[in-house]
Amino acid sequence: MNDSKDATEKWRENLFEETFDRTFMELTRQGEMHSGLPITEIEARLNDRYLRYGHGWDGGSPVQEVMLSAEIAALEAVLAQWRGELSPLKRI
Repeated sequence: MNDSKDATEKWRENLFEETFDRTFMELTRQGEMHSGLPITEIEARLNDRYLRYGHGWDGGSPVQEVMLSAEIAALEAVLAQWRGELSPLKRI
């Protein structure tokens, strides 16, 4: 029983990491290619993911839940990074 729980958790962690990395890289690339993807676009995507998360519109698939969690985390990371770069008061 413990081995199957460990395998399930490892599978979820791997899926989260892969989805986060892919989403983060895609957003960063889009920002560079389009001379700065508007923050409002990132905020809109983030709001969409929050609305979809946990509502089961996709059938409540555990795979979708993990992927949405990773996408939310990546969107928040990119948003925080870009806001920091645009802020006139950068933190030390």
